[in-house]
Amino acid sequence: MAIDMAKIKARLAKQQAKASGGGGKSDFFELPLDTPKTVRVLCGPDGDPFRDYRIHWDFKEFTGGRPFMDLHYNFGEPDPIYNACQEMWNEFNKDKTQNHIKELAKALTPSEQYYCWVIERGAEDEGPKLWNFSKTVYTDILMLLSDPDYGDISDPIEGNDLKLLKYKGDNGWNVVKMTARPKKTPIFDGDPNGSRASQIMNNLPDVTSKLNKISRDEQERILSAFLSQGIPAEDVSSETTKYSSGSDNQVDNAFDDLL
Repeated sequence: MAIDMAKIKARLAKQQAKASGGGGKSDFFELPLDTPKTVRVLCGPDGDPFRDYRIHWDFKEFTGGRPFMDLHYNFGEPDPIYNACQEMWNEFNKDKTQNHIKELAKALTPSEQYYCWVIERGAEDEGPKLWNFSKTVYTDILMLLSDPDYGDISDPIEGNDLKLLKYKGDNGWNVVKMTARPKKTPIFDGDPNGSRASQIMNNLPDVTSKLNKISRDEQERILSAFLSQGIPAEDVSSETTKYSSGSDNQVDNAFDDLL
């Protein structure tokens, strides 16, 4: 009897998930190092599969490992980290020899992150997963979408899967190699009209519902803890109290004291 390649692929996907510490359903698509994966981009009713947000990544030790959303850029809300960051950049621009201020400002500046929903091949029954990727990958996908040889790669019946591989580049940074499969395929087998896929794409969750939005008070606590690093132990408590006071003016005054 011939080997059932679908079963072999399913076993491979399961083994790769175990090797990467995965397993079980997740709302997020994970791309471990040196583990090739294939996905299909999903597009919601508005015709734009992508979302971009400003995210803070440099405070994981104060948030239990979770990045969080910038309140100012993403929601136009009062944001103590944004305020402190602007003050630092202003201070550095007055005297550009203050490299320590520049490094602090860079750490407080959120990074622009890109997201889209995908179906992971080999795990189709797990439903849509949220993929977070860099600006470089985002640009690569846009160029692919602009290529007339591919067109709408998210089409539920005549779209193209993306083959992905993440590896360490020569400079030590992670690199994602992406290629589109030339063969047009439906998102789901046994869904010739794309009705199952269309139903999923018409009901994709709001991306922000899966990201970490924390309160202004919590951001003040994180800012205080971050800026207290390197301060003598006997001074940390008083510095933390000043930064966590809940008043923009008091935060500004504490920042002036730090300078």
